[in-house]
Amino acid sequence: MTGFAGVPGTRLLVGDGAMGTMLHAAGCALDRALPEVSLSDPGLVGTIHDSYLAAGADVIQTNTFGANRLWLAGHGCADQAAEINQAAVRIARAARDRAGRPVYVAGSVSPAVTARLRRQVGAAERAEVLAEQVRALAAAGADLIILETFGYLDELAEAVTVASAACTLPLIAQATFAEDGRTLGGETPREVAAVLGELPVVMLGANCTTGPQRMLAVVEDLVACSPLPVSAQPNAGQPRRVGERDFEFSVDGSYVARYLRRFAEAGAALVGGCCGTTPSHIEAAVVQLAGLRAAPPRAAAGSGRRPPGGPPPGTG
Repeated sequence: MTGFAGVPGTRLLVGDGAMGTMLHAAGCALDRALPEVSLSDPGLVGTIHDSYLAAGADVIQTNTFGANRLWLAGHGCADQAAEINQAAVRIARAARDRAGRPVYVAGSVSPAVTARLRRQVGAAERAEVLAEQVRALAAAGADLIILETFGYLDELAEAVTVASAACTLPLIAQATFAEDGRTLGGETPREVAAVLGELPVVMLGANCTTGPQRMLAVVEDLVACSPLPVSAQPNAGQPRRVGERDFEFSVDGSYVARYLRRFAEAGAALVGGCCGTTPSHIEAAVVQLAGLRAAPPRAAAGSGRRPPGGPPPGTG
């Protein structure tokens, strides 16, 4: 199988959908450390991967969002961070083996801490815990690292620098944009593209927070401003509480699929889903996207920047 670094821009890739909300739907408590499920119930995590692969996903993300020792400390399992990350990669790789076709395993990495706590944890400590997680994912055999749901551009740029120093895997960097089309830190897609375009990433993009309709304008701006391939993974609309412990998302598979096609037509190279999306959403998207090709990377209009000359050594 071709290394992931050589793939973006050569063909349209379909990512998987949510892991966390699928685990919640399967009965995992809302206050549970979901990455730990890879140790306590690996069969459940593997079944979710299997479902996305059966739907046609080309890229699956490990159950490691928030799987660093700072996040895990609040659940009493900080000392299991490396074990959790390595188990999650093994589960995803086993699912790929069962699928019997080329599939890329992306190690999912969140911000080091929640937005509420980011000012209480210094940059050095954030870097340390992210490096630990990235090294664990790489050592276990992930094909790439996806830095996702970063609301602050400085923190995402910091994470890219840390991850690129901790491993030689290709990196995808995804910011999260609010309803106004800006990150939580107030940055526009143009500003995100300008900063990330100078860093060692093979793809940049957007995920989470908003639904497909709101994300479309962000995707269009990222494609217009970036010389790099663009990824997009929206939520299935906004969550609505049903009962005391459950949430549901209102946007169905056909709606998400139509917008993922619009993302691809706008130039996105990887499309998938985030919170609330399910294998049925991805299956509908695969049907909608049949026959489409990814737009090749190009120099952004009005930009003197160029795409990186090639992947770092060892990404093969």
